[in-house]
Amino acid sequence: MPLETVKQLIALAKARPGGMNVSVGGPGSSGDLGARLFNHMAGVKIVSIPYKGTSPALTAVMSGEVHAMFGSAGSVAPHVAGGRLRALAVGSAQRSQLAPGLPTISEAGLPGYLSEALHALFAPAGTPAAAIALLNKEVGNYLRSQEAQGIFLKAGIEPSPGTPEEFTAIMKSEMERIGAVLKAAGSRS
Repeated sequence: MPLETVKQLIALAKARPGGMNVSVGGPGSSGDLGARLFNHMAGVKIVSIPYKGTSPALTAVMSGEVHAMFGSAGSVAPHVAGGRLRALAVGSAQRSQLAPGLPTISEAGLPGYLSEALHALFAPAGTPAAAIALLNKEVGNYLRSQEAQGIFLKAGIEPSPGTPEEFTAIMKSEMERIGAVLKAAGSRS
C-alpha cells in the first residue's frame, strides 16, 4: 500500500467502504480491538481478518494478502527496521520509546484514539493484602531497573509499573470504553 499517514488510510478507507482489510492476531486480540476502535472513531469500515496468531498475520501483510495490520511494536519492529513494513503510527497515548519519531494515531489524524495491550501480574482472589503489596513493590522495583527496561524494550514492551488500585481503575475504564465500541458495532466478542 502506498500509505504513509493515518489521514491517508482514513481517506482511502472512506473512499472504499468495506474494500480494505487488516490482519489481526486473532479475534478479540489487542490488534482486533484496536482495529474495531479505529473503525468506530474514524467512521470507516476496514474489515478485520483474524489469523491464528501474530506470525500468520504478519506474513499476510508482508505478502500483500491484506492491506495493513494492527500489531504490537515487538512483533513488527524488526520488519519495519528491515524495510518490509511501514509503520504509520502507534496506538499509545504518548509516542513510543521504541519509535520516538513515529506519531501516535491520535496525533496523526484520529484525535482521542488510544489502544494499548495491557500486561499485568495477577494473584488468586483472597491473597492477603500484605502479600500483594510486597509483590507489587518488588515487581515494580524490578520493572524500573535498567536490566528490566532493556529486556522489555527489546521485546517491544514499555513497562510502566503502578499500584493494583491504579490497574483496577484502568481495567474498569477500558472495559467500559471498549465495551461501548463493541456494542455499537453489534459485536458479541
